[in-house]
Amino acid sequence: MSSADTTREISHRTLKNEQGRVFRELLADGEAVAISNRGRVDGVLITPAMWAEMRSHTGEAERLRAALPLLLAAARAGVAVPSETFETLGLPGAEDWRALNALVAALPVRLTHDPEGEPLPAQPVHLSLQRVSEDEDELVL
Repeated sequence: MSSADTTREISHRTLKNEQGRVFRELLADGEAVAISNRGRVDGVLITPAMWAEMRSHTGEAERLRAALPLLLAAARAGVAVPSETFETLGLPGAEDWRALNALVAALPVRLTHDPEGEPLPAQPVHLSLQRVSEDEDELVL
């Protein structure tokens, strides 16, 4: 990790001489603090909350790394992957239409089923406008 990855940097000597201030002021902001020695970052101080978050993301990343080859193979073979699989892996769901459009544009796959597993219409759906009559109490289509 370089000092560019953190917001603040202090030297070994400052940490040694002003440890109380470092913990009180710098870490109270919830930001990582780089500890440098002769211009080289030797370590990084982080809050317990940041450590817990990093640990939880590590488990998620390991699950995703294990599942990624299978997901890519399924996409190449045109095999349907249930939405629950993506939810389990913490990947964005079908509600994110921008992500879905990007996926469809990037991979040569066809969407054949909806999220409930029902086949999508094979023929394009044609929509047309129709007049509706209005009643004072309700709208009738």
